[in-house]
Amino acid sequence: MRALEQAIALYRGPPFPDIYEDWALTESERFQSLYIDALEQLAELYQAQHDLQRAISIWTKVLHVVPWHERAYRELMTLYALSGDRPAALRQYQQYCEVLQRELGVSPLPETTALYERILRGASLEPIRVVELPTEMPFVGRERECHLLKDLWQKACNGIGQALLIGGEVGVGKTRFVEHFLEGARARYLVLRSVAYTDGPPYDPILQAAHQGLKNIPDETLAQLPILWRSELAQFISGFHERFPDLKPNPLSPHGKVRWFAALTRLFELFARKRPVVLFLDDLH
Repeated sequence: MRALEQAIALYRGPPFPDIYEDWALTESERFQSLYIDALEQLAELYQAQHDLQRAISIWTKVLHVVPWHERAYRELMTLYALSGDRPAALRQYQQYCEVLQRELGVSPLPETTALYERILRGASLEPIRVVELPTEMPFVGRERECHLLKDLWQKACNGIGQALLIGGEVGVGKTRFVEHFLEGARARYLVLRSVAYTDGPPYDPILQAAHQGLKNIPDETLAQLPILWRSELAQFISGFHERFPDLKPNPLSPHGKVRWFAALTRLFELFARKRPVVLFLDDLH
């Protein structure tokens, strides 16, 4: 909970308010989506603890960003009713109807109207319940896949690099399968993990992994990369400018993309000098 509160406190609105390029708009939308997700998670935690006033405050923040967020209005209606403030609960519905008509020209969903009518009649609402879940779920099955993954990893440790694509429907356990393989062995290899966002910038998962890798090597090791490669990487990875502030951009070249990929390859080879590296790119599409 503390981590969510800290993350929310860092958000100051769109990061590029005066830039209207496609990349800036995409990044602003991504940060806003992450902010909304964090608010929703924190509100749910407060509700689970029956801290209704804090939950009300968080759902109100959601509406400041997305004024037509229907779930936020339903949660506020329920929370105000449970806290004994029936007039405030009814006002939430009326405000939502006004917003929808003004902004979108539509009416609330039937379940939202049904909730309003229950509150209007004075019907009791189901109290918020805390569902206790085990802190860690056991990993069951996938013996054949686990055996295959261990064989591929052994080949990688013997100097024969491997690539593995794990596919499947949403929710079948792809991420959990890889996490199970990685558990308990992190001291033996370096895990660089990233997540691919649908609206993320180009190469974002690779750049996330590179940022993580930079935390594991000292400046003197990083300085072993030729300055040509360091200058190339510094255009996309801020950690290089922080460590080598005198780096200057490389001159433009028709082979710029080839040079960029070569520099990136050398960087990951540097990561793998002392111990094997697992590059885990999650949720690729």
